[in-house]
Amino acid sequence: MLSLPLLAVADVHHQICIDILNSALPHGVQADFAAKIGISRQWLHRIRQPERPSMPSFDLARRIAEHLPVTKQNADAFLEHFVAWQEAQRGDIARIREIRSEHAADQVLFEFVMAHKVMAFSKDCEETNRQFQKMRELGELIVRNLNYQLFPLEYVRACTLTV
Repeated sequence: MLSLPLLAVADVHHQICIDILNSALPHGVQADFAAKIGISRQWLHRIRQPERPSMPSFDLARRIAEHLPVTKQNADAFLEHFVAWQEAQRGDIARIREIRSEHAADQVLFEFVMAHKVMAFSKDCEETNRQFQKMRELGELIVRNLNYQLFPLEYVRACTLTV
């Protein structure tokens, strides 16, 4: 059975950064904190969005960590998870560019859909089993290599049809 990651590594690190910010900055002090580090309240709000995050520069992340009203250990944890979030995002982008540049993603997705069609309408049991196995292998490849944020429909299709 295919085990699906519930969250991408980048999302985990980003969520930890958000949790640290939320615990240190209650609603009443966010505008003051943003002004203290030299950004707008809206920019701070965008950084803290789990659905559509805006990634600040490392310099801004360092200023946030320095001015957070938390222990040095928590400020260091914020910065550490921020760096891990950046690195994970870069890895995802590089992997997607590699897949897209070779047109492998389009080919894998096409083969996946065709295997599903053959499997669904075949009257030959052996052919159905072969296509089902091919779908599982291609589905696992899709789940491992395609970013669900860039290819949401294909990712969901691969998850639901291969489990």
